[in-house]
Parts: sequence; C-alpha cells; structure tokens
Amino acid sequence: MRRRSFLKCMSLVAAAGATGGCQFAQAEPLRLTLHPWPGYEMIYLAKHTGAVADDMLQLMDSPSASASIRALRSRVVDAACLTLDEVLQTRAEGLPLTVVTVLNVSLGADVVMAGPQINSLEDLRGRTIGVEHTATGAVMLEAAIGKADLPLDQLRIRYVPADAHFATAAADRVDAIVTYEPTSSRLRDLGWIELFSSRDIPERIVDVLVVRTEMLEPFAPHLGSVVEAHFRTLASWQAAPDEYAPLLAKRLKVKADRIQSVFADVGLLSVAANRQWFADDAKRLVSVARGLGDSMMSVGLLASPPDLTDLGTGRFLPS
Repeated sequence: MRRRSFLKCMSLVAAAGATGGCQFAQAEPLRLTLHPWPGYEMIYLAKHTGAVADDMLQLMDSPSASASIRALRSRVVDAACLTLDEVLQTRAEGLPLTVVTVLNVSLGADVVMAGPQINSLEDLRGRTIGVEHTATGAVMLEAAIGKADLPLDQLRIRYVPADAHFATAAADRVDAIVTYEPTSSRLRDLGWIELFSSRDIPERIVDVLVVRTEMLEPFAPHLGSVVEAHFRTLASWQAAPDEYAPLLAKRLKVKADRIQSVFADVGLLSVAANRQWFADDAKRLVSVARGLGDSMMSVGLLASPPDLTDLGTGRFLPS
C-alpha cells in the first residue's frame, strides 16, 4: 500500500464509522515504466500531448527491460511495457502479471548487427557478441546461431545492458551485437550490417502492456484511459506522422527524417487486431505464448512449460 493512500483511507474510515471499504490505489495515477522502443512510443506521445490525464498516468522512463522488470518486482511501478517472453519468465519467477494490450509484433526491428569485417552469421565463430541479459536477447541469439548451425560454445558472449549497446558497438568492444531499433539504425550509419532479424522468427518477439495482477481492479479506470489514449494517439500518428517526428526523433536519438524507417519493421497493432488476440479467452495470445514457452525451455530460460492461466484480458480495450 502506498502510505498516503493508506492514511487517507484510514481517515475516511474513521469519519464514516468504518462502514465502507477502500480502494487504495485509485487516488493516485498508474505508475507505468517503459524504455525507448518504437512499439512503446505511442504511450509516451499520449502522455506528452495530454491525451491521457496526469491523474491517470505517471510515466517513468527506464533504461532497459531489465530495469523495468526490477521496478515491477520491487513494486516501484504498477505496469510496464515488455516483450511477451519477458512476461513469461517474470511470471515463472513468481510475480503475477497480466497482459492488457498487445502493442506490436517485431517484423525485423530486433536484429543481430555486425561490424564491417563480418559478412555472415558463420563469420561469428570465435568472435565476441554482445547481448542484453534478458529473455528477448537469449531468444534472438538462440534463433540466430541455430540458423547458422553455430554452437554457443564457439562464441564469446558479453552481456551488455540495452542503454550501452550503441557505445559498446561503436567502440568496437564487440564484433556483433543483439539489439533493436533505434540503436540498429544508428549502427547502420557507422557501417554495421544486419545478419539476422526478428523477420526470420514471426510472432516470436511480441511487445505488450502488462500490469501487476493485483493492481488490475484498483486501477481499472486508469487502465481503460491509458489503453484508449494509446490507440487514439496511434491513429493520430498514423494520420500525420510528420507532425510527431521531431518529438519522437529527440526521444529515440535519431534524425527526424529517419523516424519512418525506424518504425518500418514494427507492426503496431490496432484495436481490431487486439480484439482478435484477446478473443475466446485470449486464445491467440495463449497460443503464441505456448510456442514461445517451448522455445524458451529449449535454451534453458524456463524449467517447465509456462502457466498460461489468466495470461491476458481484453476488458480494457476501447469499445
């Protein structure tokens, strides 16, 4: 419980003769964390442009998915933008999370990039490859070396946090790196090339808005407002992308005329698409998660098949 909400509720109980219940969290905004990634930026735009009220949402920037997960575990935040594999792993570690929106499917925006001296995945043998110590990083790396039939023990793995990907690669401290937009676009400007992308593994990298399950009811009105604002902002951006390009360029650290290319391989999902993912007790979401869980078990990210009970709900989607 937040201390201020608790004290306020206790004073109301005393005044009312302790005849009513309290919803502790509703007096404060939903605390949501996200790191820079094109698929999450409509929420950022919604907050920045006032599409969602301050009393509904407090946005907290994160340097990486790993940091967002730590914030969820420590209850610093109530919700986060993560990939589905990260959600499955965090749930398996004992933190109940519920997906409320499928934000995007990566159609090539997650990549394995290499310096100019490397021309193929096979050339990575004996080389140093950087990767974030997350489920997504592991899934991408496993898929890439699997395609090249390259044993993991013939690579030198260096764990690099997401916010250090560009600096590490630009300084040639790794020969290749598992990364994503907008870092990949910045590396292309340095002559780095793409060896592998999420285009080769359809519906494996799926980004979602997830909430700590215990906060679904206390924050129901907030979640409805945030999700609706996300889709309204998405429609506005799709209608006039140039209007928002300067703001997004500053946040994603790319030139404004590159924004369209940064978003090119990110499949942002509409309300209609989300209804399909959440229809019939989230049948499609569960199906994709089950396949993803199998892949995660094969590389040791999960010890057993994930529990997919109550994985997601579409109740907060706009009508």
